Amino acid sequence: MPWSRLAVFGLWPDGEVVGGKRPAMSWSMARYQAWIKQIGAGIGTARAVVVLEPDLAISANHGADGRTMPDPTPGTRTAMARWAAAYLSRLPRTTVYLDAGSADWLTVDEAVRLLRASGVQYTRGFALGATHYDAVASNVAFAAKVSAALTRTGIPGKRAVIDTADNGTPFTWAQWNARWGARFRATGNEYYQFDNTPTCFSRTEQVCQTIGHKPTWNPVDAEAAKLGLGTASPALRRQAQVYVDALLWFGRGWRWMQQGGSDSRTEVRTVRMATYTRFAR
Repeated sequence: MPWSRLAVFGLWPDGEVVGGKRPAMSWSMARYQAWIKQIGAGIGTARAVVVLEPDLAISANHGADGRTMPDPTPGTRTAMARWAAAYLSRLPRTTVYLDAGSADWLTVDEAVRLLRASGVQYTRGFALGATHYDAVASNVAFAAKVSAALTRTGIPGKRAVIDTADNGTPFTWAQWNARWGARFRATGNEYYQFDNTPTCFSRTEQVCQTIGHKPTWNPVDAEAAKLGLGTASPALRRQAQVYVDALLWFGRGWRWMQQGGSDSRTEVRTVRMATYTRFAR
């Protein structure tokens, strides 16, 4: 029986940016718990993988964006995530992974502090790359460091899942900023925003989005060399086998601004992302 894959996002019910600022958490703990319980009831005894709270890493208040636009209620959000991690992990056939940002976002120490505060001890592990686009190999190396650091704090054996929905042509935030950042800031056109990085128009273009490796439990399969995990990279290949449970699609870069709902631009964006990917279709 196949697994269902869910990315559960409720800590920013009003949006991550409102009126040019990060909003405080508007839900009460009771309301958030009721929402999580509804999700749990929907899952029931089904086999499910839950990536809990993509962009939870915002609450680490890291980096240029974190310094200029910090989360005003990080303790509230991590407490809510901690409760949800414990609750959903008690479902009989559900495996939970907490968001830990991406290799180009948090430092290892920041990721460990965030995960410990957010209940990683209750979960199978952590998720990387939900809303960033850096290379799978970079996230494999980061996963190994985070898992080892968690072990040193008394939380051993945590493994990662890595999003490959939209990093077929990987790039870091710094690379995005070098190519698109000035244009976005000058025009305000969301077409160039990081969450909506333009799709590639060829297989050789860089710093653009294409669909990545298909979901798989085996990160060192026949296409592993395209991820930097081939036999020419034995150390990374070993780290992938030890620290990575799966490559999954839990981001949605093919959607306009990564949003849900019906958007007329999504179909064209999806087709381009699939057309110019380096991976088999």
